[in-house]
Amino acid sequence: MKDRESNGAVRTSRLRRVLAGAITIVIGLLLAVVILEFGFARFYYTNDVELRQDEFDYELGWRLKPGQYAVKAPQAFMTHAVSINQMGLREAHTAPRNMSSPVRRVVVLGDSFTFGQGVDDADLFTTQLERRLNERQTDIRYEAINAGVPGYGTGQELLLTRRLMDRGIVGDVYVLNLFTNDLLDNLRLDYGSRRTNPIQPGFTLDPTGTLTFSYRPQEIFRDGSNLVAAQQHPTSVLFSVLQVRLRSLAQTKPGFVRAARAVGFDVTVPRLPGVISAWYDDEVLREGLPLMKALLAAIDTTVKSRNAVLLVSLIPSPMQVYKDVYGEILRASFPDDPMARGFLQDPNRAQRLVRSMCQELNLPFLDVYDEFAAKDQSLYIPVDGHFNEAGHALYAESLERFVSAHLPDAAHYSAGLRDATH
Repeated sequence: MKDRESNGAVRTSRLRRVLAGAITIVIGLLLAVVILEFGFARFYYTNDVELRQDEFDYELGWRLKPGQYAVKAPQAFMTHAVSINQMGLREAHTAPRNMSSPVRRVVVLGDSFTFGQGVDDADLFTTQLERRLNERQTDIRYEAINAGVPGYGTGQELLLTRRLMDRGIVGDVYVLNLFTNDLLDNLRLDYGSRRTNPIQPGFTLDPTGTLTFSYRPQEIFRDGSNLVAAQQHPTSVLFSVLQVRLRSLAQTKPGFVRAARAVGFDVTVPRLPGVISAWYDDEVLREGLPLMKALLAAIDTTVKSRNAVLLVSLIPSPMQVYKDVYGEILRASFPDDPMARGFLQDPNRAQRLVRSMCQELNLPFLDVYDEFAAKDQSLYIPVDGHFNEAGHALYAESLERFVSAHLPDAAHYSAGLRDATH
């Protein structure tokens, strides 16, 4: 009897210790989660919305506002520097060029991919391009000017080029970085809703094919448009951090997506990406391709008027670079959509059409798709979709080779300097 009571007491005591240990572990885990949640909430936030680095422009729609900004991107723990000068360019200093200066300038036009909000000034591909050109060319000094503005389409880049020239900011080489949503920007269409953007300036082609500046911007900054993205705040910052890290890893691992779907995770996207709604919609192509070609021709004419050279590059969408991963997601999100199906069957349509356009206009064209797709690493910021530091570094390598192969000779450069002073 006493033995049974003793054994029972021992089992009860052991059970209590196990329960106490389990409760301690659970409480410890809960405390750890709470501490991490508060810690991440303190350091893992974004101030993108607070910054408002742009302001209304009666011609361009919006322009960058001069200042020194400490940007806290949603995928980063540390802030990074963004410098916007008095010309509205992401440069510390940009002065008009003069005859006594031996500096050759490369002006890089583009949208948010060129502006590079997600990285520090020193990590921009334009900063690295300048450094690489100066390391390669020992007898001549080069400046690479970042003229990228988030949300700009080809028409705005034409207007910006003319404005900079009027203010003495003239290049010897112009690089126009197209992105796969530029067709929609040029038609003033939201990427998702297809509503017109009242703040975006617009060009049209008349029946004779003449390009006309037909729409001046209205001062309306609308949330959810191409310029002002709709903000979705996470319910758990800790979960958001883990999600971003996993998405970064999953960019090159389609098996992760299949495994996530198998265990019930939602791996869909809410709307068709811009690369699909721009290049796989017959109506957009019918109007957008002739307009883009006319705008490219107009930029080329403007650049040649200052004896400079225009080069064109198309930055690939992460949907294209990681087509195996995003193919899984698109099939789950839009199983019966004809445009999504068209993209999956022919993911490089944009590259092919832009290349053909540039050949017709006799413009050198850079296609980095193969080089990017061959890299088994994350080159884009998850969810955000822009280049991360590795993406900027890889693009700088490609761009330096491309620009170096098309640098004008000394006589061409001298003529350009004379034109810039008149």
